[in-house]
Amino acid sequence: MTTGTRRRLRRISLASQAEALPLVKAASTRMQPGQVLVACLDRRRRLIELIPVAADDDELPALAEILARAPKDVRALVVVTLRPNVVPADRPEDEPRWEAMQTALAGSHVTLLDWFVICGERWAWSVAEHADTPARW
Repeated sequence: MTTGTRRRLRRISLASQAEALPLVKAASTRMQPGQVLVACLDRRRRLIELIPVAADDDELPALAEILARAPKDVRALVVVTLRPNVVPADRPEDEPRWEAMQTALAGSHVTLLDWFVICGERWAWSVAEHADTPARW
């Protein structure tokens, strides 16, 4: 016998930087250096999937080119990389990488919202804060 009631699963919203940071920081505890975490979001910025990818920072623009062909339900992305005990000034090449990722996704249905660098249990920053193109929240 069935009652006809179905439990409805609530999707996690990542509609702002404030909503995204706790999730990506928690997920980063399972990441290893040399991994990139990609959060795929729908048009309402609800989480569809968290995808770990084996890639280095210099491979991020190529990864963005691949993600530009994501399924149509994926409308936005948040990228997370792990750098324990590093400060933003240590990687000035990040800003050109951010711009290259934005360029790779420019003609697609996918928007890159932000790229977070996690540098310890308590610290994270947005590469977009230091780049010409701001985060797209």
